[in-house]
Amino acid sequence: MLALRPLTAAVIALFAPAAGFAATITVDTTASGINDADGFCSLHEAIQNANSNTDNDRTGSGECVAGSGSDTIVLPSAQTITLTSALATIAGPLSITGNGTRIERDDSVPCTLGAPDPGRFRLLLQGASGSQLNLSDLTLANGCGANGPGGAISIGAGNLVLDHVTLENNSASGAGGAVYAGTGSGSITISNSTLRDNYSAVGGGIASFAKLTLIDSVVEGNSAGGSGGGIYLYLHVADAGSTITGSVVAGNTGALSSSQPGIGLYQTGGELTIENSTFDGNRSDTTGGAGAIGLFGGGTLSLTGVTIADSGSTDPQIRASSSTLSVTRSIISDGSSACSLSSSTLSGSDNLATDSSCDALGATVVSSSDLALGALADNGGPTYTRLPGPGSVAVDAASGCSGLDQRGEARDVDADGSTGSDCDIGAVEVQNTAPTVVADSASTDQDSNVSGNVLGNDSDVAADEDSDLAVVAVDGVTGNVGNPMTPAAGGTLTVAANGAFTFAPGADFLSLDSGDSATVNVAVSVSDGYATKDANLSIEVSGINDVPTAAAVSGSIGESDAAATFAFAGSDPDSGETLSYAFTGAPSAGVVTNLGNGTFSFDPNGEFEALDVGFSSIVTLGYTVSDGDLTSASGSIEITVIGSNDAPVAGDLALTTSQNSSVGGSVSASDPESDPLVYTPASAPAQGTAGIASNGSVSFDPGSDFDDLDDGESRQVSFDYRVTDDSGASDIGTITVTVSGINDAPVAADVAAHVGEDAAAVIAFDASDVDDEPLSYTLVGAPSAGSAVNNGDGSFTFNAAGAFDDLDDGESRDVSFHYTANDGSVDSAQATVTITVDGANDAPLAVDDGYSIVSGQTLAVSAAEGLLANDSDVDGDGLSVVSGTYTPAGIGGTLILASDGGFAYLPPADTTGTAHFTYTVSDGTTTSTATLEIDVIAGNLLDLQISKSDGVDHVQAGEVLTYTINVFNAGPANAVGARVQDLLPAALGNAAWSCEAVPPSAATACSSASGSGDIDQTVNVGAGDAVVFELMTTLAADYSDSTVSNTATVAAPDGFTDSNSGNNSATDVDRTDRVFADSFETTALHVVYAKRSTVLDSEAISAKLPLDAGLRAQLVARADDPNGLLRVHARRGAEGGIELRISRYENGEWMQGAWQPVISPRVQLVW
Repeated sequence: MLALRPLTAAVIALFAPAAGFAATITVDTTASGINDADGFCSLHEAIQNANSNTDNDRTGSGECVAGSGSDTIVLPSAQTITLTSALATIAGPLSITGNGTRIERDDSVPCTLGAPDPGRFRLLLQGASGSQLNLSDLTLANGCGANGPGGAISIGAGNLVLDHVTLENNSASGAGGAVYAGTGSGSITISNSTLRDNYSAVGGGIASFAKLTLIDSVVEGNSAGGSGGGIYLYLHVADAGSTITGSVVAGNTGALSSSQPGIGLYQTGGELTIENSTFDGNRSDTTGGAGAIGLFGGGTLSLTGVTIADSGSTDPQIRASSSTLSVTRSIISDGSSACSLSSSTLSGSDNLATDSSCDALGATVVSSSDLALGALADNGGPTYTRLPGPGSVAVDAASGCSGLDQRGEARDVDADGSTGSDCDIGAVEVQNTAPTVVADSASTDQDSNVSGNVLGNDSDVAADEDSDLAVVAVDGVTGNVGNPMTPAAGGTLTVAANGAFTFAPGADFLSLDSGDSATVNVAVSVSDGYATKDANLSIEVSGINDVPTAAAVSGSIGESDAAATFAFAGSDPDSGETLSYAFTGAPSAGVVTNLGNGTFSFDPNGEFEALDVGFSSIVTLGYTVSDGDLTSASGSIEITVIGSNDAPVAGDLALTTSQNSSVGGSVSASDPESDPLVYTPASAPAQGTAGIASNGSVSFDPGSDFDDLDDGESRQVSFDYRVTDDSGASDIGTITVTVSGINDAPVAADVAAHVGEDAAAVIAFDASDVDDEPLSYTLVGAPSAGSAVNNGDGSFTFNAAGAFDDLDDGESRDVSFHYTANDGSVDSAQATVTITVDGANDAPLAVDDGYSIVSGQTLAVSAAEGLLANDSDVDGDGLSVVSGTYTPAGIGGTLILASDGGFAYLPPADTTGTAHFTYTVSDGTTTSTATLEIDVIAGNLLDLQISKSDGVDHVQAGEVLTYTINVFNAGPANAVGARVQDLLPAALGNAAWSCEAVPPSAATACSSASGSGDIDQTVNVGAGDAVVFELMTTLAADYSDSTVSNTATVAAPDGFTDSNSGNNSATDVDRTDRVFADSFETTALHVVYAKRSTVLDSEAISAKLPLDAGLRAQLVARADDPNGLLRVHARRGAEGGIELRISRYENGEWMQGAWQPVISPRVQLVW
């Protein structure tokens, strides 16, 4: 709950009684109502006397004094007056001084009392034009306006002034849960007052159509069914002078819409100025408005030094439309968006908002955390405020302000101690003076830590908002606070937020000698929460003498190297010292010499020759270092002597082989250190192929490079190898190979040739011999087709011999066989002969065909069953028939041939017998002929056709349908005993039918003239005649499918042939349109209109129809239909049920259907 501070002297003066207030009427009882005989003055009696300007005969009985026309009613101190009857309407100027008393309606008394205000129980009602009602130091609670505005106070005329007044838990069904000022009233002035937990339709706290002045007051926790949960201000555009100053509007709620926005404050029209005030936590129950302020209707609103926060989580803080809005030095924080601004004149500067929606108001976008606003709390002043916390971007962020903030504190206070802007943004000016900080110093030696506190000599003004000092940065870095950091001069410094510090020199100052010193300077930033000042922390570090240090020395040298020089590794932390060195022992081998200049030499002296490569020996001794005063501990010297290696020696190798044989062997080498050896090739032979393994194994393959050598001939080749020890030393050796010749077999090559499918060809063998010997040939195997003969002269003959006649022109097939060559001693390997046989075209094979047909019919034969079905071509060529229209031999007729072998034949009328025709088949190059023979035989041929229709494309449930079924015989034979069937679906009932011959004749007749139910009749239909059925049937009243379908069929009599059975069935399909009740309640009916636009597609429109007091409602739904509109009416039926009627607008008028009862849960209606 928010609170008010004590009244200031300036405000008290505003409410001093005006001149002319003559009478003071003192209420001395808390009783309700009028009792002239009890000797007390009640509030009811006091108001009655003030209204009448008389004593109403009460003065003599010790009750209320007479009114005078400008009176003051004084209430008893700190009492509760519980009203059981309403107070009279105040007729003239009146002041009521409450003395802390509470006036409330008795909870047991309803709002629907009689006079003076029927249907309402307002606590005070001002009705006199030009008069003024002054209220001070009292509480008005639990008032109500059940049938109108103003739950506690309603001003129809005159002015209202409230000072130190609390209005709580009042309600009104109209506007103004606590206070209502109508269009005829003058003004409302409210100061140092609280309006809380009041409710109304609009303006949960205040609803005013007159000028409003709100000073240092609280409007909290009020709610409205619509807009203005806190304040509803409806002014004429020209109305000026309304102000809200130093006040808080918080925690108000309402249910918004786009036409009823603004929870904390709703303003339409007029001019309003808000200064140094807070809007906090005003929220809507729905979306569409604004959490804090809604401005509309051409109104003008000026905000200066206002804080708006946490209002409207689903709505903007400020919504302005078609108005003028000016915002200066204000905070607009949180909400779904900070602002929603449209069609308005906008201006502003020095504002902060939590998103970019307020850019037009000159707002800078910041985060809520940047604002660092504290909770709504008592921060001093007459009302609660939200104080910007330390580090808030709102502090000292603007300039050009003066006067007082919401708390009554001075503006333009430098809170952060900077030289820039000093004015805070928002309702509160932080009162702060920058802290006073003093430089700190400490001292220590290079080996000792030192501690202290940098805040011990700093100070801050105790009256500041936050008088606690803290360290916020070290060396300009906030992250250094509480963490070790390294100053530029060295060492490690840790400064805590509470000012405590520790400095450790570490090793950074060991270079200081006795009498030397160094200074460490670090800037420490101190803050009082708003302002930050820097002071220097200076630490002086003094030096002392340190013992020098002898570090380990290491080096290496080869076993055969000359003496090498190495440096000692002594050091002294104190700079400028002269150091000397001394050995503390002698090496176990070799010679070491101190050179006196900080170095020494080591000579292996020939004592390490036994070391092999990869082996070493370590020589150790010690040394010390002195600065002239102090000598170090002994340091170590380690010299590593490294062994060396000698190269191996490679031996040569000689090998012999024949031209077709590989040969192998091993090379050998020696190593002085007996190291493991590895052998690798160093060069390749000019002929043949050589290989050398890592273990010295040698291989040589002559390959074909020596095939030219004959018996008794030879040739040498040589190549080198390399031998390497495990240290990488190597030597080169030579391998020589002598190759002797032998006789070589001849080589037979593959042979390829082309031969025609009907031809023979002589073809040469193809072989060679590297020794140039004469060759002979032998065929190996026979070809898979055709024949091959060796001619004995180096050639052979291949004859295709008719084995390839299936090859067509442009096609070919390969056959192969083998042969060998002989040089008189050795056969060659087998070679392959490949003969490609090239095809030639062969004539197609045509085969005779035979068909039969009934006289009077046309024989139509497809290509698949036609003349080419039994014809063939050995080459696989595509075949065609020489097409055309012909007259066959025999009985004649007409024959039409297609190129694909299909044909049609029409025999002469009334003729039987055989027709003959010779046709020609072609493969595209050559042709053949065959005979087509067609037998024409006698038979009964007819063509029955049936059709069915009801003449419409959509039907209604319960509708009578009339189908016409037409059975026609296209001949040529008469149909005797054709069967007609129409087996109705279950949805079609009450069927009756009639049958008529068209025209009636001996050949055309019905078996029955009429009947009922399904149709299943035999009829006679002469060629060219018809039989017609008329079928009447009714669609079921509860039919709900999207379509209704009905099929009729006709079948040829036994012994007859129907030339086209595809037209022996006919089906009629109609769609259905529906309107049905989906469900219904006591007060509402759910109606669905389902429009079937095609058999398969559908769409639906649904609505909920409330049943009003007239028991009728209507839905107008536009269907996707050229007929326009549908209208559905609902009403209660005579028996208390629900009935529906649908009307359809066609051709300029409404076509009404009948009222239909709703059969739960669904009913179908028609029009």
